[in-house]
Amino acid sequence: MAYSDEQWERTRAYYESGQYSLSQISDKTGIGKSAISKEAKNQQWKSGEDADYIEAKIKIVEKKSTLSVEKINTLDDIADEAIRNKNLVYGLTQKALRKANELLDQSDDMNEINTAVALADRASLTLGVNQRHANSQVNIQNNQTNNNIEIKWL
Repeated sequence: MAYSDEQWERTRAYYESGQYSLSQISDKTGIGKSAISKEAKNQQWKSGEDADYIEAKIKIVEKKSTLSVEKINTLDDIADEAIRNKNLVYGLTQKALRKANELLDQSDDMNEINTAVALADRASLTLGVNQRHANSQVNIQNNQTNNNIEIKWL
């Protein structure tokens, strides 16, 4: 039997919540236990992967039950502003990465290339794509004989 993408998404969410057995998930989604088990293995689903989301949401509801409406509204405004700022940083970082990519494509000037690589490095840290290590260095060499640029992460 063919199942919809929505059924599989719900099934995966139940599975990765870590809160339900295969039988319970099957009852909730209409997909058989063996099909769920096979898909979970093939797609490498991890039971409990999203338990932190559930715990965080429960903590928020518990905390809200002890606060006044005015305080909740103020805290929500503060959180919304922080989220907007974070999204702004990510958006600007993505623009900077696009600009760095353009510089790398269009320039043979080592200073511009170094600037682009440094920009990409900082952007990757901001986006959490790359972790900075104490011993990390970027070594850029321009081989004049064949105009190849070699970038090595040390």
